[in-house]
Amino acid sequence: MIGQLYHKLFSKKFPSATTLKERHVQPMYIINEADRKKYIRDGFVVIKNIVSDEIIDKIVETFTAIQKMPGYFESEELQTTIAYGVDAHNLAIETVNSVSSQIFDSVLDNSKCRYDFGGGIIVKNKGGWFAPHQDCSIVDEYKNCTSYAWIPTVDMTSENGTFYAIPGSHLWAAWQRSSQYPSWSLKKFSQFLWNNMQPIKVNKGDVLLFDSALIHASGENKTDKIRLAFNMCIIEKEAEHVQYVKDHKTSKNAIDKYIVDEAYWYSGNLWGRPKGYKKITEQLVYPTDLTESYLLELIQKYNQYQAD
Repeated sequence: MIGQLYHKLFSKKFPSATTLKERHVQPMYIINEADRKKYIRDGFVVIKNIVSDEIIDKIVETFTAIQKMPGYFESEELQTTIAYGVDAHNLAIETVNSVSSQIFDSVLDNSKCRYDFGGGIIVKNKGGWFAPHQDCSIVDEYKNCTSYAWIPTVDMTSENGTFYAIPGSHLWAAWQRSSQYPSWSLKKFSQFLWNNMQPIKVNKGDVLLFDSALIHASGENKTDKIRLAFNMCIIEKEAEHVQYVKDHKTSKNAIDKYIVDEAYWYSGNLWGRPKGYKKITEQLVYPTDLTESYLLELIQKYNQYQAD
């Protein structure tokens, strides 16, 4: 998300034009200071043993009900409940929202953030996995942050497909992103990113809280059992909502940022230029000439993660 990168592989030092804009992440809604510091440094934090068996059972029961609905289908790909139709997704959101306060009231300051903005149940059948990616930002990530909570219903292992991440990548890969981009700027480096990812141990009862700019992925489910997890989107109450658009009307080195609102996200019409919203044209901070060697330098510079 921010400022063009002109990397010359054989130069002694990257020219000043490649210097990344420093991102200051301050998720003050995370109550525990140690957890907040880990999030700021790594782009994620695992909060242990805060989800009860009763909550997990409620999610599993909801998924069982969704399996009986007309829109349900089995797939070898990772799916979220929105794939099964509006009724199934609404049921999933209703259940997730109903348990959110039980999970987060002691973890997140609800005077500073909302954790009922969106979410659902994530379904991974045998063979399912998900390539390296970043999530939609919702806000300008150089002013605020969007967090996602990811909560498994079973212990995560190398066999059922755990969460993988590049720690610290939320600090250097926060270029402008939106739901409108048909492709991801780092997609061609997918295998390289996989090779530099670390598995994050998350067990039943834990919550993984991670930044929207974090580069992450999901390993393959090699078992015969469906692996369920559920997620929630967490946004700062005072943050300004934005949507980025770059099309034939946008100049080469610029991107259009629209100041939108909650009604825009819930409308379901996220393609094209938002109508009736204020537009700001910004400099495009986007990697135009990345190489694996430059990415490796960034990964090594920002990765300070040590597993507990």
